[in-house]
Amino acid sequence: MIEKHLNRLEANIMRIAKSVNFSDESFAGNSTGVAMKYKLMRLENNCKTMERKFITALRYEFKMLCSAWAKKGNCTKDDYLKVWYEYK
Repeated sequence: MIEKHLNRLEANIMRIAKSVNFSDESFAGNSTGVAMKYKLMRLENNCKTMERKFITALRYEFKMLCSAWAKKGNCTKDDYLKVWYEYK
């Protein structure tokens, strides 16, 4: 009874988190490269979405900082556009 509850709890966590369950029996096995690619596509799309959100937040943060620094004369107001972000 407890094992069934834990399995259901794990499945619900993966479903609500919209993540890939790597310990799922259907994930591993004799899957081809194309099948694995489609299984991981959801995870990659979530990563790209989070990267875009982080970049938007960082751009806004640097915009605020550059506007404050421009008043002090440390940089120009549009220097935040020269910052590049890279995720690996």
